[in-house]
Amino acid sequence: MDFVPNHSSNEHEWFLKSEQKVEPYTDYYIWKDRNESNPGGYPNNWLSVFRGPAWEWSETRQQFYYHAFTKEQPDLNYWNPVIIQEMKDVLKFWTDRGVDGFRMDAVPFLFEDQEFKDEPLSGKTDDPEDYNYLSHIYTWNFPQVIDVLAEFTESVRENTNGEGFVMVEALSEDLTTEDMMTFYNCSDFAFNFNMIVKLKPEELSGESIQDVVADWLDNMPEGKTANWVLGNHDNWRVGSRFGDGNMDGFNMIALLLPGVSVTYNGEEIGMTNTEVSWEQTVDPAGLNCGQEHFQDVGCSRDPERTPMQWDSTTNAGFSNSMPWLPVNENYLE
Repeated sequence: MDFVPNHSSNEHEWFLKSEQKVEPYTDYYIWKDRNESNPGGYPNNWLSVFRGPAWEWSETRQQFYYHAFTKEQPDLNYWNPVIIQEMKDVLKFWTDRGVDGFRMDAVPFLFEDQEFKDEPLSGKTDDPEDYNYLSHIYTWNFPQVIDVLAEFTESVRENTNGEGFVMVEALSEDLTTEDMMTFYNCSDFAFNFNMIVKLKPEELSGESIQDVVADWLDNMPEGKTANWVLGNHDNWRVGSRFGDGNMDGFNMIALLLPGVSVTYNGEEIGMTNTEVSWEQTVDPAGLNCGQEHFQDVGCSRDPERTPMQWDSTTNAGFSNSMPWLPVNENYLE
């Protein structure tokens, strides 16, 4: 099951009660007063992954709340130990119903600096709205992340007679191999995104593939299990990154290497990116980039998220109704 511990919906009961300062929910989220020395009164310069300030004003509470992603996804306050217990209770709710495996999403985002210091410029871009404009030393991958994930994993195993399985998702070019290996201390493994973040299409060769494979295997702690991820919902599909002719080869590599093969739906049948117009775009990341830039690298992720192509019937057999994104026209081929 996909488990998203970083945030809730802004329509969730916890958030609505926190907004009204109803105990014990007052500090379930990250709230901060206005800072009139900053443009817009924002508490600091922190940015959202989906562009622009990571703060949203609440008229009800008369404070800003922090959201690493969209304003509809307020971040939970993991400095509050009650939140950790609440999330353990969520895990137990599902293990009691027979779930024995979890993918834990976006785990580096769980903690933020308690002094709310401004983050320094990264030098990566001149666009002040772009998430990469800042170096995220105060909002990302705190040491406490490992401790909390270890608690979650222990809880899952206790509730499944030791048979529970936990995978964590931490996708970033800023995470070193050493960083990735630390997640073995708090889970069964972190997703191995080497073939996404380190294998560049313009440098594709047998040697470059060997290098990214060895980078994981040679640094993996003894007795642990490797895993291989070719693509996911945040990146172009394998065939669109490396070419149609390489799809089968990559699938064979992922299945033949030692460890666990992780397949993003559709990669196994060679699905490629779909052309999605501005009018059809629904991804917040793409919409926030605007009509002129929604197709830029790092903007809309809709092209790799279109419906699974099951067969050659209407809408590729996905649905008889119009799906939320267009079906790739190549489903008839």
